[in-house]
Amino acid sequence: MSLLCGKNPALEALKSVQDSIKTALASKKAGLATLTSKLAEAKSKAESLVASLPNLSSFQAELAALAGATPEQVAQFKAKWDGKVAELDSLVSKVTGTISGLADIDFCKDVPNVKMDPTTGETVEEAKEAQTPNVAPAKAEPVVETVVVKSESVSSGKSEVVPDELEASWQASVYSPYNAIYRPLSSKSDEAQLAEIDLFSQIGPENSTEWTVFGGRHERSAELETLRLKSKAATNVASIVSMYFDLKFKEYGTAKDPLTTPVEYVAQRLESTDAQVRTHMEDPVAYTEQVEQILAQNVDLVKQYYAYKYNVTPA
Repeated sequence: MSLLCGKNPALEALKSVQDSIKTALASKKAGLATLTSKLAEAKSKAESLVASLPNLSSFQAELAALAGATPEQVAQFKAKWDGKVAELDSLVSKVTGTISGLADIDFCKDVPNVKMDPTTGETVEEAKEAQTPNVAPAKAEPVVETVVVKSESVSSGKSEVVPDELEASWQASVYSPYNAIYRPLSSKSDEAQLAEIDLFSQIGPENSTEWTVFGGRHERSAELETLRLKSKAATNVASIVSMYFDLKFKEYGTAKDPLTTPVEYVAQRLESTDAQVRTHMEDPVAYTEQVEQILAQNVDLVKQYYAYKYNVTPA
């Protein structure tokens, strides 16, 4: 027997029991025994209904909670969602990077609405939630009557669904070469964070509070502080490269002029970086220049892909 769309079997069973209760009530005293039995049955059906509702993990909510998270929390988050969300490293870098980087991300628009069943690990991507406008809608413009010759009418509308051929070209010519640059930097960041976590886990049991660790009382506290600076430095480099790719993708996609240069962008980001962290950073300019070259060599492809991705007219 097929189920009707929107029908919940457990809920339908509960409604059936409710009908029986109404009948027993109508019988007054004669239906007392039946009423007692049906009430118990209704309770059982309700409990099974509540138990069947899964408590899903939300990728959007957990990603937002990473702002200000510890390296260990970031590592746990990435391990949980690895392979289940596209461009995971890039999204994490934006949220855990600088304040300006966090301000650039729109969770409703840029972050996939993926839900995970914590019991099975299965995921499903739901439609992104519509944003509620906080201003009155603009008045509709009057419709101008036109005569359309259907044989000459061609749809110019776009959607976020990118044609397979264009997606394949994008992956081969742009995104895969970019990932060949970004992935090693992301791995360095992960390794630095794990080294920091490992040392902290060794020192932690020997001290009653975190203050003792960073108060200089432990003989390896200086080593731990150096690892923390190196971890932040590696994360910053990966974040700069990731965010520069996103910036250039938008600039080339919209034909912005003038374009931001690698040297200018890196200089702006380093201005807000702690001096101690900068001493442990690789120079990001070489990596951003490689990103620039990849996109500059595929400008037409970038414009087409951007137009489909963001539902705009090609620049």
